Amino acid sequence: MNPLAEKYLRKSALPTIFCPGCGHGTVLNAFLRAVDDLDIIARLALVRGIGCSSWTPVFINTDVIHSLHGRAIAVATGLKPHRWWAA
Repeated sequence: MNPLAEKYLRKSALPTIFCPGCGHGTVLNAFLRAVDDLDIIARLALVRGIGCSSWTPVFINTDVIHSLHGRAIAVATGLKPHRWWAA
């Protein structure tokens, strides 16, 4: 398994539901590289909506909120950072 996948993915959620060649795996890989480069996994919460692309957060080992269709941005706006996020 890829070292980034080993480090950040939920093993219990694998394999992904993405169709071969759909591109969501590529986006997930790029996202995990950015998370690793920025070292933000401990401060990360993801909000997901409806559709194939919204399945991506399920595979990442972090806090995830599932929102109603069309309400992901409103739910994300309501996330309140903790004091320890300032680091």
